[in-house]
Amino acid sequence: MTENDLRTLWQSQHPLKEEEVKKMRERLVAKAKSFERKIRWRNLREYLAALLVLPFFLAGQSHARGALDRAGMLVLAGACVWTVVYLWLKHRREQRPQEELSIQEYRERLIGGYDRQIQLLKQAKYWYVLPFYAGFLPLSAGGIVREWEKRQSLSWFNLLMPLVFTVACGAIWYLNEVYGVRKLREERRRVEELE
Repeated sequence: MTENDLRTLWQSQHPLKEEEVKKMRERLVAKAKSFERKIRWRNLREYLAALLVLPFFLAGQSHARGALDRAGMLVLAGACVWTVVYLWLKHRREQRPQEELSIQEYRERLIGGYDRQIQLLKQAKYWYVLPFYAGFLPLSAGGIVREWEKRQSLSWFNLLMPLVFTVACGAIWYLNEVYGVRKLREERRRVEELE
Protein backbone atom coordinates (compact mmCIF):
# COMPACT_ATOMS: atom_id res chain seq x y z
CA MET A 1 0.00 0.00 0.00
CA THR A 2 1.37 3.40 -0.93
CA GLU A 3 1.06 6.56 1.06
CA ASN A 4 -1.69 7.81 -1.27
CA ASP A 5 -3.65 4.58 -0.73
CA LEU A 6 -3.37 5.01 3.03
CA ARG A 7 -4.46 8.64 2.83
CA THR A 8 -7.47 7.70 0.69
CA LEU A 9 -8.42 4.92 3.10
CA TRP A 10 -8.06 7.24 6.06
CA GLN A 11 -10.11 9.99 4.44
CA SER A 12 -12.85 7.52 3.54
CA GLN A 13 -13.30 6.58 7.19
CA HIS A 14 -16.29 8.01 8.99
CA PRO A 15 -15.35 11.35 10.42
CA LEU A 16 -15.33 11.67 14.18
CA LYS A 17 -18.33 13.32 15.67
CA GLU A 18 -17.79 16.76 17.10
CA GLU A 19 -18.41 15.41 20.60
CA GLU A 20 -15.75 12.71 20.16
CA VAL A 21 -13.27 15.27 18.85
CA LYS A 22 -13.94 17.49 21.86
CA LYS A 23 -13.39 14.61 24.30
CA MET A 24 -10.17 13.57 22.58
CA ARG A 25 -8.90 17.13 22.60
CA GLU A 26 -9.70 17.42 26.32
CA ARG A 27 -7.78 14.21 27.06
CA LEU A 28 -4.79 15.37 25.01
CA VAL A 29 -4.80 18.79 26.68
CA ALA A 30 -4.99 17.16 30.13
CA LYS A 31 -2.10 14.82 29.25
CA ALA A 32 -0.02 17.72 27.94
CA LYS A 33 -0.63 19.85 31.02
CA SER A 34 0.18 16.94 33.35
CA PHE A 35 3.37 16.16 31.40
CA GLU A 36 4.46 19.80 31.40
CA ARG A 37 3.76 20.11 35.13
CA LYS A 38 5.89 17.03 35.88
CA ILE A 39 8.80 18.41 33.84
CA ARG A 40 8.51 21.81 35.51
CA TRP A 41 8.52 20.24 39.01
CA ARG A 42 11.48 18.00 38.14
CA ASN A 43 13.46 20.99 36.90
CA LEU A 44 12.49 23.05 39.93
CA ARG A 45 13.69 20.26 42.27
CA GLU A 46 17.01 20.15 40.44
CA TYR A 47 17.39 23.94 40.57
CA LEU A 48 16.65 24.02 44.30
CA ALA A 49 18.97 21.09 45.03
CA ALA A 50 21.78 22.82 43.15
CA LEU A 51 21.16 26.09 45.02
CA LEU A 52 21.27 24.25 48.35
CA VAL A 53 24.48 22.29 47.76
CA LEU A 54 26.42 24.81 45.64
CA PRO A 55 27.36 27.00 48.66
CA PHE A 56 28.48 23.88 50.53
CA PHE A 57 30.79 22.85 47.67
CA LEU A 58 32.15 26.38 47.26
CA ALA A 59 32.78 26.74 51.01
CA GLY A 60 34.29 23.25 51.09
CA GLN A 61 36.66 24.23 48.31
CA SER A 62 37.97 27.21 50.26
CA HIS A 63 38.46 25.07 53.41
CA ALA A 64 39.82 22.00 51.61
CA ARG A 65 42.81 20.26 53.19
CA GLY A 66 44.48 19.27 49.96
CA ALA A 67 44.60 19.76 46.21
CA LEU A 68 42.45 16.68 45.54
CA ASP A 69 39.74 17.89 47.93
CA ARG A 70 39.82 21.35 46.39
CA ALA A 71 39.59 19.91 42.87
CA GLY A 72 36.71 17.63 43.85
CA MET A 73 34.75 20.48 45.42
CA LEU A 74 35.30 22.71 42.40
CA VAL A 75 34.18 19.96 40.02
CA LEU A 76 31.08 19.34 42.15
CA ALA A 77 30.25 23.07 42.20
CA GLY A 78 30.71 23.14 38.43
CA ALA A 79 28.48 20.07 38.09
CA CYS A 80 25.70 21.88 40.00
CA VAL A 81 25.92 24.90 37.72
CA TRP A 82 26.18 22.71 34.61
CA THR A 83 23.09 20.69 35.54
CA VAL A 84 20.96 23.79 36.11
CA VAL A 85 22.11 25.46 32.90
CA TYR A 86 21.69 22.29 30.84
CA LEU A 87 18.15 21.64 32.08
CA TRP A 88 17.19 25.27 31.60
CA LEU A 89 18.52 25.29 28.04
CA LYS A 90 16.72 22.04 27.20
CA HIS A 91 13.43 23.12 28.74
CA ARG A 92 13.32 26.64 27.33
CA ARG A 93 13.18 25.14 23.83
CA GLU A 94 10.08 23.15 24.71
CA GLN A 95 6.98 24.54 23.13
CA ARG A 96 3.68 23.73 24.67
CA PRO A 97 1.24 22.48 22.02
CA GLN A 98 -1.31 25.13 21.17
CA GLU A 99 -4.88 24.07 21.81
CA GLU A 100 -6.09 25.40 18.45
CA LEU A 101 -4.02 22.82 16.53
CA SER A 102 -5.73 19.85 14.96
CA ILE A 103 -5.90 16.75 17.12
CA GLN A 104 -3.28 14.99 15.01
CA GLU A 105 -0.87 17.97 15.17
CA TYR A 106 -1.47 18.32 18.90
CA ARG A 107 -0.79 14.61 19.45
CA GLU A 108 2.39 14.77 17.33
CA ARG A 109 3.71 17.75 19.30
CA LEU A 110 2.96 16.02 22.60
CA ILE A 111 4.68 12.82 21.39
CA GLY A 112 7.63 14.99 20.30
CA GLY A 113 7.83 16.34 23.86
CA TYR A 114 7.95 12.79 25.21
CA ASP A 115 10.64 11.90 22.68
CA ARG A 116 12.79 14.87 23.75
CA GLN A 117 12.47 13.96 27.44
CA ILE A 118 13.29 10.32 26.66
CA GLN A 119 16.41 11.46 24.82
CA LEU A 120 17.34 13.76 27.71
CA LEU A 121 17.09 10.92 30.25
CA LYS A 122 18.92 8.47 27.99
CA GLN A 123 21.87 10.89 28.03
CA ALA A 124 21.71 11.58 31.78
CA LYS A 125 24.83 9.50 32.39
CA TYR A 126 26.84 12.08 30.44
CA TRP A 127 25.37 15.43 31.45
CA TYR A 128 24.17 14.55 34.98
CA VAL A 129 25.85 11.52 36.56
CA LEU A 130 29.37 11.77 35.14
CA PRO A 131 30.08 15.38 36.23
CA PHE A 132 29.14 14.59 39.84
CA TYR A 133 31.01 11.29 39.79
CA ALA A 134 34.09 13.11 38.48
CA GLY A 135 33.89 15.39 41.53
CA PHE A 136 33.32 12.66 44.11
CA LEU A 137 36.33 10.59 43.05
CA PRO A 138 38.99 13.25 43.84
CA LEU A 139 37.29 13.82 47.22
CA SER A 140 37.58 10.12 47.98
CA ALA A 141 41.17 10.03 46.78
CA GLY A 142 41.99 13.06 48.92
CA GLY A 143 40.72 11.32 52.05
CA ILE A 144 42.70 8.19 51.23
CA VAL A 145 45.91 10.14 50.59
CA ARG A 146 45.58 12.18 53.82
CA GLU A 147 44.93 9.09 55.92
CA TRP A 148 47.83 7.21 54.37
CA GLU A 149 50.19 10.13 55.00
CA LYS A 150 49.12 10.29 58.68
CA ARG A 151 49.03 6.61 59.66
CA GLN A 152 50.47 4.58 56.79
CA SER A 153 47.21 2.61 56.88
CA LEU A 154 43.68 3.04 55.60
CA SER A 155 40.32 2.82 57.34
CA TRP A 156 37.39 0.94 55.87
CA PHE A 157 35.48 4.20 55.66
CA ASN A 158 37.92 5.81 53.23
CA LEU A 159 38.22 2.64 51.20
CA LEU A 160 34.45 2.26 50.93
CA MET A 161 33.72 5.87 49.93
CA PRO A 162 34.54 5.36 46.21
CA LEU A 163 32.27 2.32 46.23
CA VAL A 164 29.47 4.27 47.93
CA PHE A 165 29.79 7.07 45.35
CA THR A 166 29.80 4.53 42.52
CA VAL A 167 26.68 2.80 43.83
CA ALA A 168 24.89 6.14 44.37
CA CYS A 169 25.75 7.33 40.86
CA GLY A 170 24.69 3.94 39.46
CA ALA A 171 21.34 4.29 41.22
CA ILE A 172 20.85 7.77 39.78
CA TRP A 173 21.73 6.45 36.33
CA TYR A 174 19.21 3.61 36.73
CA LEU A 175 16.43 5.91 37.92
CA ASN A 176 16.92 8.18 34.92
CA GLU A 177 17.93 6.00 32.01
CA VAL A 178 16.10 2.78 32.82
CA TYR A 179 13.14 3.53 35.08
CA GLY A 180 12.43 7.07 33.88
CA VAL A 181 12.73 6.22 30.19
CA ARG A 182 10.45 3.21 30.63
CA LYS A 183 7.79 5.37 32.31
CA LEU A 184 8.01 8.03 29.60
CA ARG A 185 7.71 5.41 26.86
CA GLU A 186 4.59 4.02 28.54
CA GLU A 187 3.06 7.51 28.68
CA ARG A 188 4.06 8.14 25.06
CA ARG A 189 2.38 4.90 24.00
CA ARG A 190 -0.82 5.90 25.83
CA VAL A 191 -0.88 9.19 23.94
CA GLU A 192 -0.37 7.36 20.64
CA GLU A 193 -3.28 5.06 21.47
CA LEU A 194 -5.69 7.87 22.31
CA GLU A 195 -8.51 7.73 19.81
